[in-house]
Amino acid sequence: MLISTPWGISQKIYQLGLGILEIQTLVHGGIGVPFSLRKKFPQAFQRLLESDWALQDGEYFWFERDQNFCIPVIAFPFIAKTRDRFLDAIDTLRDWHPDLYEALYGVKLTPANSYLLHIESVGFGDS
Repeated sequence: MLISTPWGISQKIYQLGLGILEIQTLVHGGIGVPFSLRKKFPQAFQRLLESDWALQDGEYFWFERDQNFCIPVIAFPFIAKTRDRFLDAIDTLRDWHPDLYEALYGVKLTPANSYLLHIESVGFGDS
């Protein structure tokens, strides 16, 4: 079965459970979570799903495999498959989505413990 994804036509599809898919394409990949699972995401992630940030196609929410895989893995820990992958997801959320991490865990991050906050604090990429 091939499906269309934000990264092109799927080359490989792995069923992770509850209709959640891990997709590989020729150029990229990610995780697709069916819309029917929307309410199963933590409250801290709900606003994200309603925003333009979330890749959607009417059937799935799509999360790219680099910095965004952490969102479905934290929402549905069983798809991590290993403890290390789950811990990597938590680290990735802290580094690349500090606002979501703070909302989920009730902590305040600083540039010392979040990569994105660090690069923003030093003006990385500013002219």
